Amino acid sequence: MSFDHRTGSITSTPFDQYGANVGFTRLTQPLLRDFWIDSQRHAIQIARLNRGISDLEFERQVSVVLNNVQRFYYDLIAAEENMKSAYSAYGAARQLAEDTRREVEIGSKAPLADKEAESTAQLRLADYYSAMHRRNTAENQLKALTGRKFRDQYDARLVPDEKLFRIERRPVDLQESWKSGLERRPDYRAYFLRTDQERINVRFARNQIYPNLDVEGGYSRGGVDTTVTGINQGSLGGAFHDIRRNSQPSHGYGVTLSTPLTLRRERYALKRAKSQQEQALLELESVEQSILVEIDTTISLIRSSNMRIQATRAAREAAEQSVDAETKRLARGVSTPTQVLQLQDRLIRAQSDEVNALLDYNKALSDLDLQDGSILERNKVQIQPLR
Repeated sequence: MSFDHRTGSITSTPFDQYGANVGFTRLTQPLLRDFWIDSQRHAIQIARLNRGISDLEFERQVSVVLNNVQRFYYDLIAAEENMKSAYSAYGAARQLAEDTRREVEIGSKAPLADKEAESTAQLRLADYYSAMHRRNTAENQLKALTGRKFRDQYDARLVPDEKLFRIERRPVDLQESWKSGLERRPDYRAYFLRTDQERINVRFARNQIYPNLDVEGGYSRGGVDTTVTGINQGSLGGAFHDIRRNSQPSHGYGVTLSTPLTLRRERYALKRAKSQQEQALLELESVEQSILVEIDTTISLIRSSNMRIQATRAAREAAEQSVDAETKRLARGVSTPTQVLQLQDRLIRAQSDEVNALLDYNKALSDLDLQDGSILERNKVQIQPLR
């Protein structure tokens, strides 16, 4: 809207005129530059993709935290079992040392025959203390991950109510895991959105090298009120009265063409956008390759750990039978404490190997759930996006 007031004289005749103009509409439609995409649409599309990327990054963080909690929990269970095994081994060595010492005292054993058993008992006590430390370390790691204030939960003790065991789950299939990982992993999907962003940037930069060719149109109403001596006293209200009556409508349309002398900046922006798009595609390909390798490596670990569980379990059972048989032979006087201690050491190693195989198996399953993008679903965790 505009208005003016003019006074003066024409050929010695004074005049006093009021004018007003109201533009009801003016439309501009780009035909080349900004036709397919302009700066506002470009910003909106990029912002929408940024929001999707943020949601996927948050989902990835939740998945990683859940995986770490599971891994630390399995570490705590394994440390608890190893500590109990170490204490049991110390108890067996302590009992053997006392039995041997009594036999030395009554003369059925040679002097100093009990020293080897006593030395072994003390070494196993030291192993028990080390196992206690590893157990406390595993507990602190889990506390630090699941709680915000370590001081407040320092006195609380985390005691697992289960042992490590081989989880029965769906058969591990490499092709299915690859497919799931490339479809569901949030970090891989976020890279897809980044490539979409670079595609939009290229589209916008390419559009900016075109000249400005715009169709324009407009419609307005005008009004004039002039002072005529002795007849009419001009006023601004009279001019607006003409506008209300639509006594002086006007409209117009046309085509505007403009272009800069050079397009150096626009061409450079397009070249840079294409380069960034190529880089994003290379990063996407690299991430895909990494996912495939990770999943294959983890499945290999699951399968080997499964076979190790069977082998170490058989070894532990055989070692238990050997220790039991040799202990009975010792009681009958046909064996020596040294032989019993050697078999006990084999049993300790077999127990540790079995626990480690179960630990590797369970942690590898959790890693596979993270790598194929199914960890939230398997643990019934749902993330509701902000609206």
